[in-house]
Amino acid sequence: MDTCTEFAVFTVHSSTRARAVALSYAIFDEMNINGAILSARVLQKNDALNELCWHIEWASEGQAKEITAKWPQLNNTQEFQTLVFNNIYYGHFLPSIQ
Repeated sequence: MDTCTEFAVFTVHSSTRARAVALSYAIFDEMNINGAILSARVLQKNDALNELCWHIEWASEGQAKEITAKWPQLNNTQEFQTLVFNNIYYGHFLPSIQ
């Protein structure tokens, strides 16, 4: 079973960046049903401090799709989205086929 990597990039206001990061980790905890997430980090762009990136390593593509489909129902989603003023990018990636 192949792992699945998720990248999501958001622009937040500098004044709410710390709250956005805290909510990100709360959302990761909510999504980590049965150990579906192998690792999750919030990254900050070095030349644009208000751009945050989620880097999540999922145990499988199926788990990633199933759990992220529940995004609207997660407890912390609505507040997080109020802090985001631009969803720049979102995508799932599988290991490349050689």
